[in-house]
Amino acid sequence: MFRSSLPDSNYARLVAPSTESPLFAWSESILLTIVMLAIIYVFFPDDPMLHHAPFPWPWLLPLVLALRYGFIASLLSGVIITAALALHEGSHTLTLPFYRHYLLGGFILAILASEFHSVWQNRLYRAEQTLTYEKNRLEKLARRYFVTMTSHQQLEQSLIHKPVTLRSATEAIRELIQETGGEMTTQVAERLIDLLTHYCHINQASLYLKTDDGWQPSASTHAPKPLNTNDPLVNNALEAQTTSYVSVNKLNEFETSDYLAIVVMTTSSDELLGLLVIEDMPFLSFTHASLQMITIMLCYYADELRAYKLASELVKTIPCDVHFGSECVKLKRIFDNYNIPSTIVRFTIKHDDKTNDIIQQLHERRRGLDVVWERADKDHALTDIFILMPFTDTIMYEGFRKRIATWLENQYNIVLDKDTVSITNFMFAKGESINAMLQRIMYHG
Repeated sequence: MFRSSLPDSNYARLVAPSTESPLFAWSESILLTIVMLAIIYVFFPDDPMLHHAPFPWPWLLPLVLALRYGFIASLLSGVIITAALALHEGSHTLTLPFYRHYLLGGFILAILASEFHSVWQNRLYRAEQTLTYEKNRLEKLARRYFVTMTSHQQLEQSLIHKPVTLRSATEAIRELIQETGGEMTTQVAERLIDLLTHYCHINQASLYLKTDDGWQPSASTHAPKPLNTNDPLVNNALEAQTTSYVSVNKLNEFETSDYLAIVVMTTSSDELLGLLVIEDMPFLSFTHASLQMITIMLCYYADELRAYKLASELVKTIPCDVHFGSECVKLKRIFDNYNIPSTIVRFTIKHDDKTNDIIQQLHERRRGLDVVWERADKDHALTDIFILMPFTDTIMYEGFRKRIATWLENQYNIVLDKDTVSITNFMFAKGESINAMLQRIMYHG
């Protein structure tokens, strides 16, 4: 629903094809080199290697292959050129100074281009992982913004008639999810159905969850029955993983549907968790805005369920915030796989008359992607503020520290690390488990 895609460029696919098979790249390198040498031989039979030309033109192909596929492909091409030169001129000529420089210069050129290819390929992989993470966070932010906006509108329109707001209902469901350990139990599903029925005016609907045994009914406003997987609306929703309803799909006279609309419940990473099957809904309520609200609500709950499930085992051993823990798990995986750094900053604040104001300001000064977790000790003499800063290296942390130090000194006359506020940073470490990392940031400094 919040997805946009740009068509791939034919030129880009031709110049830099996406292939995971090294055999294809090696085969293409060998074939192109043979074809190139054959063409040169047809046009220049007296000098098929063009080593008497002002420029070593045959070495342009290994250069292009190095930029395109890397060192191995360019090495194969260079070996073929060397073999062709030996066959044409005789193997003894390779020991002559001119031919040694001719071959050595070509191989050095290919090695330099291969290094360029390797460096930029790694940078692209890192950029893709960063973009993927930020896209998922933006997806969640858009869904939460829509929930907040809808809550505000509902509160304005029906504050007197509806004592429960959408925001309070979502908070209650989130607490219920946390109590059940991130599992979509029947109790959670029934509360979700009640919430959607209350705010979207659904008369009859059923929620089906995806399991190993197929689609299982989890909650319903009436007697549940098996999902008709042969229904055209269900097939369209599963194929496109998007909301399907009769007026949009325009079923022809040979197709009939038992349902009014099928709303998918997916996470930000496009993992399908369930389907909401709407069978009856008032005509005036059956609008695009209502279906959009239902879709956003279901996807919002899908993200919350997945987040709690990822962090459920972590929370059992480490007393940390679930959202903070789930984001640590995601960023630790990105660091281990792609070496993209992130930083956790811990502020330790001694309680005095300025403490509450400082804590509030630290919450407000966090960046868009940062995740904040606040923890007080048993005696309430100290408060720890943990800030997870995605994609932040040591240099970026130093800049953040200087800004905080300047702000504390100018506004509160507090010297960082000497008065009531101290700061410690923790970088992700290779080979360290997420449990060990959280233990380190919580109990060591």
